[in-house]
Amino acid sequence: MFRNSLYTCKLIHFFALILLSLTLFGCSSINTCHPIDQNDPALTASMKNYYSDDTMSYGEGKVFSAKIISFDKVIRSNQSIYKIVVAIAPKCITEIDINGFTFSLSEEAEKYFYTYPWLSSYDLFNITMFDNFPLDKITAVSNAQAYCFNLTFDNCDNGKQKEAGYTDEEFDELVKQLNITVDYNGTKDTITLEYQNEISSYDDINTIPESREDLLSIFSTGNDDSPVGGYYNK
Repeated sequence: MFRNSLYTCKLIHFFALILLSLTLFGCSSINTCHPIDQNDPALTASMKNYYSDDTMSYGEGKVFSAKIISFDKVIRSNQSIYKIVVAIAPKCITEIDINGFTFSLSEEAEKYFYTYPWLSSYDLFNITMFDNFPLDKITAVSNAQAYCFNLTFDNCDNGKQKEAGYTDEEFDELVKQLNITVDYNGTKDTITLEYQNEISSYDDINTIPESREDLLSIFSTGNDDSPVGGYYNK
């Protein structure tokens, strides 16, 4: 009887170990980041567009990566208006349910903008993007998408910038850092980007490329008519 009980206990212990191993394997496989092959023929158009852009202004989080595609400044009347085009994509395939994206600049830049909240469009960086837009759950390469955002803000006005003690060159450096937070699967992934190039500056409408209708609109009206966000289409 004792031997049978001992055998039964060992058997139960054996099956318990198998069950635990399967459970741990299942959890790890769900949470494991399987890198996306950039040459995978199943890539969506937005992901192909993302990989085709070569830029030094690149950053990675745990599950997502991001690139600053362009960074421009339009100088009009008494203010400078900045526009960042940024693309964000999953860097691996696992089950990803995205709830939204938020953006911010450096702590020093935030202190400046919070001083004049009624003068700047900086509040754009404090709202969640796509919180009311249905985003399909990512489960495979074939339904993974890259997202593009048009982020526009101004320097409050040239007088306020000078009062704060920033030259034009210093203010450009102040706003070059972009922090991105992706809210997904009940957790958050943070990516910090630093724009590596000189910000393209335009103080004459005739110097703006014809292909940049967004910058022409900003120069003429002070507003950007581009969609705030969407899939990354060129």
